[in-house]
Amino acid sequence: MTAPEEVLAAVQRGWSIVAVKADKRSCGPWKAAQERAATVEQVNDAQAAHNPPAWAVVTGKVSNLIVLDFDGEDGMAQLAEFGFEPNVITGSGGAHVYFEHPGRRVPTLNGKAAKTFGQKLAGVDLKGDGGYAIFCGRNGSGPYELRSAGALPWAEWPKAVEAALQSPPPSATRSIHVGAERTRARRARDSDGSLVAELVQDALRLVEGGEGRNNAGFELARALRDAGLPQADALQAGSAYIAAVPPTNQHGLEEPYTQGVWRATVRSAYSRPAWVTPTITVNTKGDIVLPPVPAVDDAAGQCAWLTAVLALDPAHPVTRAERQGSAGPDAHLELFRAGTHSIRFEPVGRVATPLRLAEALEAWMLPSDGAVPGFKLGHCRQIAQVVRMLCGVQERVTAAAEAMAVVGTYLQMSRAAIEGLTTYGSTVDRFQVVCALAELGEFYVVDASTGELVIRYSDLATAARLHFGGSLPHGWLAGRMAAAGWSRVSLEGRQEAGKRGRHSAHQRCVVFRGHLS
Repeated sequence: MTAPEEVLAAVQRGWSIVAVKADKRSCGPWKAAQERAATVEQVNDAQAAHNPPAWAVVTGKVSNLIVLDFDGEDGMAQLAEFGFEPNVITGSGGAHVYFEHPGRRVPTLNGKAAKTFGQKLAGVDLKGDGGYAIFCGRNGSGPYELRSAGALPWAEWPKAVEAALQSPPPSATRSIHVGAERTRARRARDSDGSLVAELVQDALRLVEGGEGRNNAGFELARALRDAGLPQADALQAGSAYIAAVPPTNQHGLEEPYTQGVWRATVRSAYSRPAWVTPTITVNTKGDIVLPPVPAVDDAAGQCAWLTAVLALDPAHPVTRAERQGSAGPDAHLELFRAGTHSIRFEPVGRVATPLRLAEALEAWMLPSDGAVPGFKLGHCRQIAQVVRMLCGVQERVTAAAEAMAVVGTYLQMSRAAIEGLTTYGSTVDRFQVVCALAELGEFYVVDASTGELVIRYSDLATAARLHFGGSLPHGWLAGRMAAAGWSRVSLEGRQEAGKRGRHSAHQRCVVFRGHLS
């Protein structure tokens, strides 16, 4: 079966496209489509396999396209104010306007989920990197009419939209608890619960800025832990967060954030030690000593480490790093900071020597930043190592984020947690876990020894198919869960231990085991 002419024309113009259902969900996994466009043959195969009612263009760098989506009376009034001609008339009578991609990341924001954006631009959604927009076919609201595929130059991007994107300023995921020592000090004076309310508002601002509810909730749980709040109190403190977050996910689809998700989030956060802000110390010889280098997969820790070591203002922490241009020593390095301009090293080799590192920092630092420390060559090598890890972590973070999204979907589907069991004990302990998971169904275990979540492979695979709207390639789920630090374990146990156990009842199942992160 051949795809419609409009769809094939989209492939020819270089768009990455995906087949979608009448409810706007993709017909299957579309992670690959965010990285490369499908061929004509692949599109025709998808048409034959799904016979989809509609097709969507994957927005962002892959298609060199950003889409403003105007819907309802407020949205159409905003379109009239901007004075743009629609590229697409949507099924609900709204409009899409196309812009060329600016070459930097542009978020995908739903006005209902990202409150600040929605308040500033009522009736407007933004389809950037990691999003898609239907351009032909029909959904449950009606048909889509593609009037023009031409995109406006980025120079015509509305200033009002850019202003809405900057409020609140982009921040590191760890932004809730940068300066945990100060937070604990504030808690010592906190007798009326105002600190908890403040941390909840910090988490809600992350959601309003486009962060996912699960990610922001985990940051809230970690902030409560770092502030010294007992776990039982943290479970109660989440009620205000649950009540305030939007009932829709980042794609604007109805998906409530539940008490069960919050309980699992708190257990995972409290299973790890409290965060300690990295600090530079001075030894007996008067030489500076850098804090320990974070783990290779701890992107938030690497951001906090660089913020502290480079003496940057904690109010504008490092949020990510990106190598640009050609590979090798001629590449450029950009350190992005929350709420202000980035720091650039051109070429990347400027990080490797004390004098050139100091010169580059002085050129980009803010008045509120501290004095550049007196680095030596060994310090520069450590800084270069952390920068290299942070640059390389982006792909792994993306895979891990997908894994955590699947876990979030599973937790919303599951009934409750089973506590008091462990997968690290004797064969009888493991037998009890396997029996509990098999007999109760749709339950998961919180390991009593480590606080890890233990979820049956088959249950999580079902959640993954529901989350992405179709079947998944072989090995996809295992790879994503491994990227998130979860282990795939074959649990086997017997009803009795010792020699007698050889002839006792035997149970086995495959599970994923790990922490929310």
